[in-house]
Amino acid sequence: GTVEADSLTIRWMEEGVEPDPELVVAEADNALVLVGGARLEIGRLEIQKDRWLTRNVRGTVSRMDRPAMWFEAEEVEILPGKTARTQKISMEIGGVKIGPWPAYSFSLDNRVNTFKLPKINRRPDSDYGLAWTHEHLLSEHLAVQAGWGLYPGSYPSWDLTFAYSPLSSNMTSARIFPQSDLEERARDGWFNNIRIRTPDGERERLQRRRVTYSLSTRWNRSTVGRPINFDSVNIPLDAAVEFGGPSGGGGWLAQARLQKLQKSHGEGFVQRATASGSLISAPLPLGEKTELRARGDLFSSVSRGNDYGWVRGELGVVYRAAEHLTFGMAYVRGVAGGTPDFAFDPLFSSNAGHIRFDYKSGPYTFRWLAKYDFDLNSWFDREYELAIVADGFEPFIAIRQQPDEIHFGIRVRMDELQQILQKGKIDRTPER
Repeated sequence: GTVEADSLTIRWMEEGVEPDPELVVAEADNALVLVGGARLEIGRLEIQKDRWLTRNVRGTVSRMDRPAMWFEAEEVEILPGKTARTQKISMEIGGVKIGPWPAYSFSLDNRVNTFKLPKINRRPDSDYGLAWTHEHLLSEHLAVQAGWGLYPGSYPSWDLTFAYSPLSSNMTSARIFPQSDLEERARDGWFNNIRIRTPDGERERLQRRRVTYSLSTRWNRSTVGRPINFDSVNIPLDAAVEFGGPSGGGGWLAQARLQKLQKSHGEGFVQRATASGSLISAPLPLGEKTELRARGDLFSSVSRGNDYGWVRGELGVVYRAAEHLTFGMAYVRGVAGGTPDFAFDPLFSSNAGHIRFDYKSGPYTFRWLAKYDFDLNSWFDREYELAIVADGFEPFIAIRQQPDEIHFGIRVRMDELQQILQKGKIDRTPER
C-alpha cells in the first residue's frame, strides 16, 4: 500500500525484543492511505501491535476522481482478525448523506458471519419474506447463532445454535458452525453450484481444519434442493459434531448428528442418528491445461423404524482453455439402500451429467451450468451468473433453476482490504 501524511512517525523494535502491545509503533496526521483497492483519508492514525485506531476517517473503494460513494466515521477501532468498532459512521451516495449511526461493530473473524439488519429473502418454491441471522463469538472458542424468518402463508421460523471449537482463529478459517443438514447436497461443489467461483475454491473449503461441537433448536425451517421440499421442519433438539481438514492434496469433512425431527406440523417426531461426509481428491493433471477431479459424498441415518443411506460419486474434467475461459464436464452417480425416514433424505438425482462454462475477462463475468438426468432423459437444472464491474462495485445476478434460487445485488469490491483487516498484515510478493 501507499501512505502519505503531514506528519509520520514510526518506531522500530530492536530485533529479538518482544514489543509492548500498548506501545504505539506508528502514528500519522492527515494521512492518505491507498491499500487493498481502497482510498482512506484519515485525520489521525495510530497503529499498535494488536490495535489500529483511526479518527475522522473518510473512505471509498471507487477508483474514480470524483467517487459517487463515500463512507465517513468519527472513529474506527480495529482489532485485526477479531473485531472492528465504529463511532458515528455515515454513508454518502451521490451527494446524499445517510446517517450517522451512533455506533456499529462487526466481526473480522472468518469463522462467523455477522449481519445485524433484516434482509429480503426467498424460500425455494415459496414467496419472498423477511429474514435475519446473526452470529457472535462469545469467546475465542464459543459462538452463538440466532435467526428468524417471516414468510407469507407460513409459520414464523427461528433457530438458535451454540457451537464450540478448540481451534482458534489462527489455526483455521473454517466456520465454527457445522454445515446445515437441510441444505442442498454437495452445495459447495464447483460442478454443482454456479456460485462456487473456481474448482480450487471448492477444494480449499474442504481442506480447512474443522473440529466443532454444537447444540441447536430449529423451528419451521425449510429444506433446500431435495426431491420433495418441506418448509415447516421442526428440530427441537439437535447435537452435532463435525471434523475435517486436508488429506493428500485434497480435503475431507465428516459430520454426525443426534436429533429429534418433525417434517411438518401434525406429523410425528422421529428420533434418529445421522452421519454424512465429503471427500475431494487432489487434481490429477492430464495435460498442460486439463485436469481430472474426483469427489465423493455420503449420508446415512438410523432410527427405530428405518435404516437408510446413499453414496454419491463425482468424476469431472476441467479444461482451462485460456486465462479467462474454463470448461468442465462431470459424471455423477449415486447408489442408495434402505428406507428413508423422510422424503427429503434421498438424492435429487442419482445418474447425471453436469456441464459448466466460465468466462471472466476485464470487468465482465459470465458463468453457465447445466445438469442432465440420464434416468429421466431431461435437463433438470440450468444456472447462470452475470456480473459487470463498475468502478469499485460489481452488480450481479445469479439464477439457479434447481433449487429455485435467485440472488442479485451489488458487491462492494473490497476483498483485498478485508483480507488485510482479517490477517492484520499486508502480504507482499518480492519483485523478480
